Amino acid sequence: DEWNFLQIGRYLERSAMTARILRNHDYGDESAHEYQRLLEMCCASEPFAKAQRLSSDPNEALSFLFLHRSFPRSIRFCTHEVDRALHRISVTAMGAYSNEAERVTGRLQAMLDFVQIGEILDEGGARFAARIAERNDAIGSAIQASYFPRIPVG
Repeated sequence: DEWNFLQIGRYLERSAMTARILRNHDYGDESAHEYQRLLEMCCASEPFAKAQRLSSDPNEALSFLFLHRSFPRSIRFCTHEVDRALHRISVTAMGAYSNEAERVTGRLQAMLDFVQIGEILDEGGARFAARIAERNDAIGSAIQASYFPRIPVG
């Protein structure tokens, strides 16, 4: 279980950092330089270049950071890893949930599995990233309540 909790912490932190960077990004500046800088801040410049084959579309860079299935710092990948670790701890089948932490994580995972970059941009990238940050906080709180409940002393 210790390893799984370490994995949860690692991926929640990565997701939170990516969401924080995306929340503060200037979506009005669509210059290639700005998106290159954004990718570099998320340690994604080289993986993006390999995956997208020299794309200059800023929306593809945003999609990579929010929704890529296998990039270890994308919000979607991180959420999936948190969900897998929670299910390894509880020994509950994937797709089901046994506690609030799994339910909240599964809900965010489902949203990320089905949202498209156009929908994110329609909502506003910063607003969507802020919503992700709020849900990450809810996941952390649910994990604490499920696995590390505070017991009053006295």
